[in-house]
Amino acid sequence: SAATKTKIEMVKNAGEAMPDGWAQTKEGQPTNDPAEGLAGSILPNGGTRGANLAMIVEVLAAMVTGGNISAEAPMFGDTSADHPRLGMFLIFIDPAKFGGDTYTQRMAAFTAIIDSEEALRMPGARRAQALATVKEEGLELTEAQVKLLHLDHDH
Repeated sequence: SAATKTKIEMVKNAGEAMPDGWAQTKEGQPTNDPAEGLAGSILPNGGTRGANLAMIVEVLAAMVTGGNISAEAPMFGDTSADHPRLGMFLIFIDPAKFGGDTYTQRMAAFTAIIDSEEALRMPGARRAQALATVKEEGLELTEAQVKLLHLDHDH
């Protein structure tokens, strides 16, 4: 998706507008209002190609498993449904069966290429770097974040 639900909630809690292309209203109209986006739907990343990849995932995770397709699934935060009937499709691949013993070396070389590009990153790399920074430098929270996390001990 173009943004995570958590990121949209953070933007909403900060009282900010979302960038274009993150979400749409319940009526399918583009919106920069995070509350409207959370009530509507989060848009796929990557335009048509991203939407096509999302359709493949949906076919595997919903159609093949008998789970709800996204149009049938309850909205985020909807607690009225007993069970959202979300499907899950797992694929386990043994790289040695396809690429022989070269997988580890080739993956390391591929990762090095991705890491060398400023505009690209491996999944999880930003989170790992942020965690390392927090461990080294600590984490500053705003008053609103402290209250949200119930760390203010005033209640």
